[in-house]
Amino acid sequence: MSDRLTKDKTEYERLIAFRSAAIADGWENRPHGQLFKEGYLMDIHAEESDDWFLSGAEIYIWGPDGLALKNYPKEYDWEAIKQRARECHFCGTDTGHMQRVCFANKSCDKCYPAAIKRLEVPGWDD
Repeated sequence: MSDRLTKDKTEYERLIAFRSAAIADGWENRPHGQLFKEGYLMDIHAEESDDWFLSGAEIYIWGPDGLALKNYPKEYDWEAIKQRARECHFCGTDTGHMQRVCFANKSCDKCYPAAIKRLEVPGWDD
């Protein structure tokens, strides 16, 4: 999430539409903006004020395996979200076998050595 402020409502409105579509599709709405469905967790950060809007507000989604999803669609699409849960964060392939890298990233076997080298530097988990 970004800490830049802007008066451009476009991103804020997109996030609200994404959230509304998810709720209409059966996501359970819980306090603090968290939504749950079939083991998935969605956390939407967007705040509105009379004189500013939070730019860079973001949607965070974690799959049933507890690992983050990357590159999910700009508009809500449940099938696309489920597909992204099976994709490598580094090359985008769906090999059916992923490994955890760092805290919540996932990698296919091919990308794993480079991902570990890039992300799990000394002190990454301190």
